[in-house]
Amino acid sequence: MVMIPWNADKRLGNLPAGQWPFNLQIKPVFHQDGGTACPADCGNHALQGQSPAASATPDVFSMTAMASVSRTLIPPPVRVLIVLMALILALQGLVELLRKPHELRPIRADQAAQLQRLFDHHDYRWPPQGKVPPLGILSLPPDLDTLDVDQKKSLFFRTLLPLVLAENARLRERRRFAHDALNRLETLTGSEGRRLQRLARQYGAEGALDAPATRTTLLRRVDIIPPALVLAQAANESGWGTSRFAVEANNLFGIWTYEASAGLTPGERNVDARHYVRAYPSLQRAVRDYLHNLNIGHAYGALRRQRAAMRARGEPLDPLVLAGALERYSERGVDYVTEIRGMIRSNDLNRPGQLHLAQ
Repeated sequence: MVMIPWNADKRLGNLPAGQWPFNLQIKPVFHQDGGTACPADCGNHALQGQSPAASATPDVFSMTAMASVSRTLIPPPVRVLIVLMALILALQGLVELLRKPHELRPIRADQAAQLQRLFDHHDYRWPPQGKVPPLGILSLPPDLDTLDVDQKKSLFFRTLLPLVLAENARLRERRRFAHDALNRLETLTGSEGRRLQRLARQYGAEGALDAPATRTTLLRRVDIIPPALVLAQAANESGWGTSRFAVEANNLFGIWTYEASAGLTPGERNVDARHYVRAYPSLQRAVRDYLHNLNIGHAYGALRRQRAAMRARGEPLDPLVLAGALERYSERGVDYVTEIRGMIRSNDLNRPGQLHLAQ
């Protein structure tokens, strides 16, 4: 829509109507007081049928002009391009509307400088302020180790934080569903019942769904891990994203596999060892597997019990306390826990626990 003032013929140079680049249909919009006179400057205020502040007086009113660009002035190829661009923009808007809270925009960055420019474009700094942009960096750039310590830490944390927030949002949605479904087992629809059964199998909650023990196990296991703890472990296990396994396999947490086709061979593996370091298609899949490992692994039962106790008391999840249950994550035991806690404190990682993804 093109807005044309009342004296538009003067501004168009008194072109004959047949030479105007517009098909005009001018409709006067009268004020409630019924005024019909238009002063010489009326055209300066004619915007979408709204008059200026002085329009309450009888001698002022607005004009709305509706104009469409003549098709004869736009070549067919250009019209096709315009239509395609409009469709692309419409689809992008639809994708934004349909994106779930835990869905990110997949982005590949081959160099640290690209990451920095991307984060600058979104005004995304460390420590973050306000909402975190939903950027799903697929892999870490291999040149992180060329940066100074502060730059490397900042890029690493900013890359990982949206992934952690997204996966925790996914767990929250699952937990809400499980809690609601367990409270109304008799009225579940067929699809709801099947989904609940799949969750129980996935999280190793064996037994009848109406048994209190099954309910307790499932809700203890379908829950988030504080971002501070995730970021500290990722930094520790991956050497701030510079290890071979972080760069080549997107493995940030030192997770193993016994399938040769699913991982990389550790360079210092014992001769009789048969494990591999698991490879992931993206960093987000690595974060997801790590969270699932803590939520179902037998070695981390104490962590889940402590987390459930905090929930029962209505307390926020404390990453420093939960870190104490990670002695079995590393052969270093207590020393490992001390190091993780030190990383949380020295890098002020408790703050990201209060952040959430922008929509």
